[in-house]
Amino acid sequence: MIERRRHKRFKSPLPFEVLDVNTEQKIGTLIDLSVGGFLILTDYILQVNDVFSLKLNIEEPDEEAVHIELSAEVVWSHLFEEKQIRCAGFLISEISYDDLESIEQLLDAWELVDDDYE
Repeated sequence: MIERRRHKRFKSPLPFEVLDVNTEQKIGTLIDLSVGGFLILTDYILQVNDVFSLKLNIEEPDEEAVHIELSAEVVWSHLFEEKQIRCAGFLISEISYDDLESIEQLLDAWELVDDDYE
């Protein structure tokens, strides 16, 4: 399989919520993150090419909560039948400079504990 990612991804250290900005409904749990996109575990059937306005709620123990708002496009969605879990990959399509900086700072911190995740 050809690797198409442009940015290194990092496994989420905790199960952070991903919310739809418009409804405040949880659409999934963050699995991994990069400056270009992310992977979620979800109960929903998400269609490829759908675009969502999302909020990533990053609330780590002993750290100030970080809430990142962005728009992202579903680039793949799959039900892994053997485990009965559904995952979806997103490409970040719109994000503020401040929120992008927040992602970069998070990834710098996560990199210290995430050297083996690829």
